Amino acid sequence: MEIPKSLIEKMNKNQLVIFAGAGLSMNAGLPSWIDLINGILDDLGDKEPKKDKYKDALKDEIMTPLEVLNKI
Repeated sequence: MEIPKSLIEKMNKNQLVIFAGAGLSMNAGLPSWIDLINGILDDLGDKEPKKDKYKDALKDEIMTPLEVLNKI
């Protein structure tokens, strides 16, 4: 596989950002997006009275992780 010249140029100029999706990060042992939000909710504890409702909404796919973050 040949690497495009423009990609090599960007890399040499420190102008390249690599985005790795959940498949790669989860295989590295990092939490999924939903597990990360659940962890944040756990850390909030009693400061977030709707914590359990948000966790249920995530589990039942009623709310997305981003929607939960916007609420807390």
